[in-house]
Amino acid sequence: MKVLSLVPFDYESLKKLKEKFPKVDFLERNQLKEDDVIDVMLGWDFNDGLNLIQQHHIKWVQSVSAGVDYFPLEEFEKNNVILTSASGLNSQRVANFVLLQCLSDSYSINETYINRINRKWKVPENIYDIREKNIIIFGTGSIGKSISEVLSPFVRNIYGVNTSGKKSSNIFDATYKIGDIIEGKITFSNIDIVINCLPETIQTTHIFDNKLLKKFSKPFTYISIGRGETTNTSDLIHFVDKGDIKTAFLDVFEQEPLPKDSKIWENNRIIVTPHISGMLPHFRCDFFELFSKNLYNYCTHKELNGIVDYKKGY
Repeated sequence: MKVLSLVPFDYESLKKLKEKFPKVDFLERNQLKEDDVIDVMLGWDFNDGLNLIQQHHIKWVQSVSAGVDYFPLEEFEKNNVILTSASGLNSQRVANFVLLQCLSDSYSINETYINRINRKWKVPENIYDIREKNIIIFGTGSIGKSISEVLSPFVRNIYGVNTSGKKSSNIFDATYKIGDIIEGKITFSNIDIVINCLPETIQTTHIFDNKLLKKFSKPFTYISIGRGETTNTSDLIHFVDKGDIKTAFLDVFEQEPLPKDSKIWENNRIIVTPHISGMLPHFRCDFFELFSKNLYNYCTHKELNGIVDYKKGY
């Protein structure tokens, strides 16, 4: 069996993999020969990925990220290639980031920072107790569940939203079907913080638009850490300008890097972070550890973790 990694191995990770899988050859791109038959590929090459799959008869691709919207899923399905996401790799980091944003909002840290720039000593008017607040999380997969676990000791109620309406965790006080919310079958009058951790699919593109955003009690706080394309930026800015969204914390954007002429930069109530919520200081070590567990499943003919459903797109 041969494994091709487009992610450079660090010494310790490669050593551990070789010790655990002595019969597996681990290759990097510069070691690849034209006639090599590769079972597994780690990572993705935007320009040459499909050629690698076809030329080397690759059966399984392990993504380095939880999101897989940048993969040609139709081609994967046609070629009978398994794709697994790195779901769960950075869920705890993202959850911690969301907790930071929620607590920051409860203390009006952004307003305090603006006052500090203007050398103004003023206690913010919008400080609140997060224990009194209700939160709704769109997307109840690995990241959504981690967020609910981290936030549950701090808030009053946590609601989940997904495509089925089925609970993925008992931490959610209730779970709703996203279609029912959009169609107006379910209404909310007591949601204080809306957290968007949805993946990007055909169905979720611009799902957070004027129609959906107006369904929440006003003003509310909006946190987006899933995929930027799930939010209609123009509609979001309109809601912030009207005051219907009190503060928007955006870590993902429709276009990254965020253009210098974007109107988002002009609004002090939109907090911008450069897609850092899931960053890991020791990414390669953590990633290869996740892959090692999946490779063991592959070698022992067990079900792989994080298999992407090509019909759903995640």
